[in-house]
Amino acid sequence: MVILFSLQVYCTPQTGDMIIVNSDTIYLHSQLPIGPIQDVLHNEISYYEKNWSTGCYRGYYSVWQLKNDSLFFNSIVSCNFSNESSAPVSIHAHWVTQKVIAPIGKKYKYLHQGWGWLYEAERLFTFKNGILRHQKYLDNSKYHLAKIYEEPEVYNKFVLDNFELNKINTTEFNGKNGFTVLEVTIDESGFVKSSECSRPGMPSVCTEAKRIFQKIDRLSVYYENGKVLFGKYAFPFNYFIIRRWKGKE
Repeated sequence: MVILFSLQVYCTPQTGDMIIVNSDTIYLHSQLPIGPIQDVLHNEISYYEKNWSTGCYRGYYSVWQLKNDSLFFNSIVSCNFSNESSAPVSIHAHWVTQKVIAPIGKKYKYLHQGWGWLYEAERLFTFKNGILRHQKYLDNSKYHLAKIYEEPEVYNKFVLDNFELNKINTTEFNGKNGFTVLEVTIDESGFVKSSECSRPGMPSVCTEAKRIFQKIDRLSVYYENGKVLFGKYAFPFNYFIIRRWKGKE
């Protein structure tokens, strides 16, 4: 049973669009606007929107094609299981001016947010008025997966083995629940830089949490778009839960 864990706020990963480059169909970590096509495909869109889900809020995804550095709209595809789609067309997407990201390489971590999986690398396309202006390789290979963060049972055991109940001043509780949250800041390699308690009402619990975290030199660090995705983590500490699972009550 997991009794301790890091805190992050997540939302359902979304379905990205797809782009055809030469003979390859590439899944995108982006959604492009369909612009004037919305009026042309009004009936299809109205129908597909009924198939929306938390992972596909529009009810459909779009298919695009890159030809000689020009971006063309191809079709929209329903997110339901039948994969119904509009009739394929080839319309220059002159209205698209934005950056588009395509994941490449090995996927290394699933997060229940954004586009779901994180990848070792990505390709960044920059479009202006439907014309490809620039491509860039984004390197995410500096990620690090630490067992103490990735496997809750490892973290739980670490806390239970190292948290010393006799260091806690129980007189400071005074009707409080013995709960504090330790916010840990990491550098670009996942090494711990600093830690502070966001709930300072439990000084001795905070002090003990900070003490045992000095034994952890490195946490997981995720990279996306060539940058660190999270630079801070939050870890809850509840004295009474720790005490119970240590068999002291």
